[in-house]
Amino acid sequence: MQQWAKAASSNGADTLWHSVMPEQGALNALLYKIAERIGDEQATNACRGGSIQAVIDASHQMTGRVFVFIDNIENLASDRDIQCLIDFIDKSSLALSFVIATNQPSRLPLSTLRVQNRLNHITPYDLALDVREIDEILGPEQPAKAAIVAHALTDGWPAAIHLMCHDPQIMDALAHDRLNPENPPLSESVEAFLNERVFSNMSDELKNLLVNMSALSQFTVSQAEYICEQEGVGVLLHDHNYDPFIQSIGREEIMYEFNPYFRQFLRRRLDRFGQRHINQIHYRATQWLEKYASPIHAIVFALTTGDIETGIDLFNRLGGVEIGFRYGTETLRNILDHIPTEVAEKEPQANLSQAFLHMKECRLDLARHFLQLAEAQLANQPACSALNYFTSITTLMISIYEDREIDLSTFNIFNSESNLPKSEGYWAQGWQNGISAMVHYTHYDLAKAEQCVLLSCGLFNAAQSKFSEAYMQMLHGVVNLSKARPSAAQKNFIVTQELCRDAAWATGINVLNDVLYAGACFDSGHFDESKTYIKRSLDIMHEHDLWTEGLLLAYMTAIKLALVSGSTSEALKHCDTCSDIAKKFNLRRLSDTMDAVRIELAAFNGDIRYASALVKDWQADKPIKSIDAVSGREIQTYYYYTLGLSRVYLAQREEKLAIKILEPAIKRQIKEGHTHFYLRFTVLNIIALSSLGQNDQADQLFFNLAQMPHYRQNKGLFLLEGARLGLYLQGLIKRDILKDLDPEVISFIGNLIADLEKSLETFDGGGIMSRQETKVLHLLEDGHANKVIARELNISDATVKYHLRNIYQKLGVNSRLMAVKIARAKGILAKADE
Repeated sequence: MQQWAKAASSNGADTLWHSVMPEQGALNALLYKIAERIGDEQATNACRGGSIQAVIDASHQMTGRVFVFIDNIENLASDRDIQCLIDFIDKSSLALSFVIATNQPSRLPLSTLRVQNRLNHITPYDLALDVREIDEILGPEQPAKAAIVAHALTDGWPAAIHLMCHDPQIMDALAHDRLNPENPPLSESVEAFLNERVFSNMSDELKNLLVNMSALSQFTVSQAEYICEQEGVGVLLHDHNYDPFIQSIGREEIMYEFNPYFRQFLRRRLDRFGQRHINQIHYRATQWLEKYASPIHAIVFALTTGDIETGIDLFNRLGGVEIGFRYGTETLRNILDHIPTEVAEKEPQANLSQAFLHMKECRLDLARHFLQLAEAQLANQPACSALNYFTSITTLMISIYEDREIDLSTFNIFNSESNLPKSEGYWAQGWQNGISAMVHYTHYDLAKAEQCVLLSCGLFNAAQSKFSEAYMQMLHGVVNLSKARPSAAQKNFIVTQELCRDAAWATGINVLNDVLYAGACFDSGHFDESKTYIKRSLDIMHEHDLWTEGLLLAYMTAIKLALVSGSTSEALKHCDTCSDIAKKFNLRRLSDTMDAVRIELAAFNGDIRYASALVKDWQADKPIKSIDAVSGREIQTYYYYTLGLSRVYLAQREEKLAIKILEPAIKRQIKEGHTHFYLRFTVLNIIALSSLGQNDQADQLFFNLAQMPHYRQNKGLFLLEGARLGLYLQGLIKRDILKDLDPEVISFIGNLIADLEKSLETFDGGGIMSRQETKVLHLLEDGHANKVIARELNISDATVKYHLRNIYQKLGVNSRLMAVKIARAKGILAKADE
């Protein structure tokens, strides 16, 4: 054991070897040595007092794994010590793996500990063979080969050989890992050995069971009882300890796994029954998987065992499109890979599945091709409501990905084509509502979109379809972003992350979810977090999901982040990248929207001549005069055009024209409930009114926004306006009309000013506060009057007033309350708002 531990260490493993001595405190000595190896001084000291928990806690802090080799564990004479060791192994297995040698195997729960804690419990008494017998089978002149066979027969427990043999060549082969991971063919001598020493000692009942179950590499008790129509299998296997030839694995339900050599041996006997008998076992195994495990496992098992007919039947019953949505594209692709090409070409469900996969990869021409194949095949078959239903879903989804206009009346087909079993019915209704939500959203009917997406999430939850529910949670987050609810949107995206945790199908969803989460972070004003998510996800987003709305939100977030950091050139770069993607995949609406965004970016950049030229090109191509005349999914594009055109008018000092196009858009926003654009349009309208000197109207609009907590969440949309908004806020403060406002509103204004200070030189105000001015500010913050401040600082009232004038000038304010709020927001005062 020690020699093998050293060899493992020399090959890069982190190891510890310990031989238990027959003495008092043997367990503490072992734990002390483990604690020292972990390198935790506190745990090492605690071992002296018999504290096992300290070592367990220390092991949980480790980042790597240590292999602990223990010799002579029978020297732990006390049953209490054995139980303590079992508890220690159970709780420290996150970082420690155990290889244990003993001649008292009954004192440790072999199967349970090996499964739960990667414990290799090795004893010569369990193996029923020794080196002499192996030499008789293979010949003493081939010790290395003998070690390989023994290693395979004992399922890779080389320390067992060490207990029975000290042949240096055998140990050398084991120590340097020269063991072939693929088992050599089962020779006649090894087969005879297994027959004489293992198989012949079994009852006929157990022989028949194991021979039949060798058709599978693993099986559970209930699976064996179902396939062999035999009760009491668990008791039968438990009463005969043939470990390691038949090993128990698993936790919830005990699963048995054959040693590869022993399975070869049993399969030779199974083959004598003929292929028909084996096919019957496979068929019943498929039935069990469908009934008790997962229909996906049943489909894959049937296909891999050559039962194509059963596999296709199950696949058609479940529905390839449903598999794609419910279990993910990787699962669906895995199934299609197991269906022979000549079979798949004739199956409408397989062609629909190919259409779905190509749609998700945005290879829309191929998606249409396979959809047409499926539709042609369905036309020549008897009517099937389920297939028609899946065809309708696939057709609508491809249309959504192609960004085509969808007639809402087409959803009537769902009412007549949803005669599906209960679970599938929940899923079907979920996608009926989910697709409806997508279409309502693109038509900017946000109330209906939210109603449908909430129903969809509930139905998918009932159907236990995590993939589909995650997709709808994302869509709900998109709707919440449109309604200017960034906090609610963030919750949706966090739920999506939880649904996708460790899921193989979740790569595309996670990428899309990250860029949408970045949008929510931007709207909340958390720009650094937003940049982190955009940076790691944007470049690969289009490789996983080219849903137009997802692309638009992703690149608009990147553009807005560039604008708030003052880099118009970077914003234009993102705009060009998105335009290129739109043209490559023929996403016309996305291309038109980026053309509209480019007008706004040119105005931001001060290039009014270029912006005006873009406006003329736009009007020549899309001669719609009024925003009220725009309908359907094109409205979003015109909202971006309205933002761009209004900025051009503001830059040209044509504020009245800006107000003329903004006010109808604002009225439409109130009607539609699209609060995101309502906020952006209203802030621009405030700036335009203020420039015209219509301060009362501008202030009333601003207070209507600032007094609503719902709107104050969207700090990023306010900060996007930069210096223009800062100038307005400076005027607002000087007008001295903030006295009666809620403290939350004043704090919001102060925070905006502090964040805008980099882009607004007029707020520099004369420099940093002096030490005395800072003391005055702190006393103002505590609510003290001038006389109290004068007494506290031992200065005159006139000097206090002098300091206040300087403070007001430097902060750009004209009241005590605003001075405190702005100073807090700028970090001059350490105390933050509650």
